[in-house]
Amino acid sequence: MNAALAWSSNTSVSHVMRAIAVAAASFATAVSSLAFARSPEMIDLRTSFIFNFAVYTEWPDERDPVLAVCMIGDDPFGASLDTLAGRQVRGRRIEIRRVRSMNAARRCNMLFIGASELRNAADIVESLRNYSVLTVADFEGALLQGVAICFAEDKDRLRFEVNLSAARSARLFLSSKMLRLAKQVI
Repeated sequence: MNAALAWSSNTSVSHVMRAIAVAAASFATAVSSLAFARSPEMIDLRTSFIFNFAVYTEWPDERDPVLAVCMIGDDPFGASLDTLAGRQVRGRRIEIRRVRSMNAARRCNMLFIGASELRNAADIVESLRNYSVLTVADFEGALLQGVAICFAEDKDRLRFEVNLSAARSARLFLSSKMLRLAKQVI
């Protein structure tokens, strides 16, 4: 009986130890992924994607000499996004703006919605309904809330997903070149 009890105890301990090891490995992976997501390289890569989203998007009225790239909510980019200021896209000069109101957001061509606005994303998109603003986000579920482009990490690779109907509703034309690179188009 003692041998059976010992085996049962060892099995339980073995299962517990295995569960702890799996949990620790999962936690380490999550922390590693988060560190990778926030690393300067990944932030700069997101900034490059933002620039390319502008390059491969056509707005209905491109006569304005300014292409306003805006942020609302928390700013994961820091100074990286500011490096786009002054660059040209089809003869339009990029201007970086950090906005706090929907009135200001309506004067943007592209609006990055920070993760702190997750709960407000659908309302933000709705308030931009009659405006040609390309919405971009970096949180899960953004496409389902009507955001046009969402960053998606795939095994330490940065990708993006596109909600084509959201872009079309904003009267924006996304190049087929960009759509072919998307991880997913819904």
